[in-house]
Amino acid sequence: MLVILVIWFFAFQCTLGDLNTNLEEKIGTLEKKLELLSDVVFRLSSEKDELKARMKALEESGTNANRLENCKCETLQNNVEKQSVLSSSNATNGKEEKKKGFNQHEDISINSKRIVPPTSTPTGVIAFHAYLSHDSSGPLPMHHILKFDMVPLNKGNGYKAFDGIFIASMSGTYVFSWSFMSDVHGNVLTELTKNADVIGNRFADSLNSAVYDFSTGTVVVDILQVLDTDEQQKDDFKTVKSIGTNSSNPGFKERGTAPDTFGKASSKRLLLSDNQPVTTNGVAFFAYLSRDEPNPVTHKTFVFDVDHTNIGGHYSHHTGVFTCPSHGVYVFSWSIYCDVSGYVYSELVVNSSSVSGTFVGSQSVGNVLSSTDLVIVVLNAGDEAYIRTPLNPASSGKVRSHAQFRSTFSGWKLI
Repeated sequence: MLVILVIWFFAFQCTLGDLNTNLEEKIGTLEKKLELLSDVVFRLSSEKDELKARMKALEESGTNANRLENCKCETLQNNVEKQSVLSSSNATNGKEEKKKGFNQHEDISINSKRIVPPTSTPTGVIAFHAYLSHDSSGPLPMHHILKFDMVPLNKGNGYKAFDGIFIASMSGTYVFSWSFMSDVHGNVLTELTKNADVIGNRFADSLNSAVYDFSTGTVVVDILQVLDTDEQQKDDFKTVKSIGTNSSNPGFKERGTAPDTFGKASSKRLLLSDNQPVTTNGVAFFAYLSRDEPNPVTHKTFVFDVDHTNIGGHYSHHTGVFTCPSHGVYVFSWSIYCDVSGYVYSELVVNSSSVSGTFVGSQSVGNVLSSTDLVIVVLNAGDEAYIRTPLNPASSGKVRSHAQFRSTFSGWKLI
């Protein structure tokens, strides 16, 4: 019996020894794995720091490139002015010649400023196109900013898909256009806002019908970029917010909608205060009807009596006629809202000739509908362009225009 106990105790001790050995091996293995993981974490942390450093370097490189470009432009301008002064100085000989040369120098200085003005810099083009990748999930709340998340074109990188806001990088005349579609048995009112000001709106109405309603808006606006004296940009003067819905009923068909903008202006950052008038060499206007137009007769000229934007003053809100100031290519766009159970024909007329026409009809549905057209034409100085109803066919019903949705007329010189 004693021998058996001794053998059992010896076997038990051996087993404990084996267990201790296995545990020590496992602990050693785990410690090695932990060291490897620590090395991996350290390497990842180092790579992260390196990437941050690279991103910072790229940002500084971009900033330096912009500064270098501005310096080059200013240097070129100074060289031209110095060359003009040098040329006039070399022409002076003798007392009479010096006086004559001095007068010539004054003329040359004036001419050089006209050719190369202080704010003259290479022009830039800003343009973007974006659309919604999916429908909205349901009714949208008040002042909801629509985030057009797919951006196939963003020249100048002014549009931000993550918040739906376009930020103007330079002063100039901008054209914005947006389209959207309301779902069946719903309606949607959208607004285009500049900073906190509403500068345009569109309404799509499918509330009383089982079909989608599509609406397009176009707005021409002058944007002034204001800088502090230390050349730090004030965002509240250079930000144009995207379309925000003012009200909506179920639901909103966002697929295929797209806001567009095109702007061309000098890239010079002007040190202007917010109460100074905008100066531009362009030609552009945007106007709308301040009230409804009941039963428009044939050949009725629509007098869009509120000229929100009228750069150059070539559109008359008294007659509704745009008078071309110079030869060039011009773009015109107009939108007409029709009342329930009515229909309206409209056309763009240049001088006395109809160029294009559009139709909006609500006679078969109980909704307020709209129609938009866009035309590109070549005009000569003195040509007149306006919107009117055609002689045939005749329209029936009322043209709608009030604070929530406007009938509009806009145009601008392209080249």
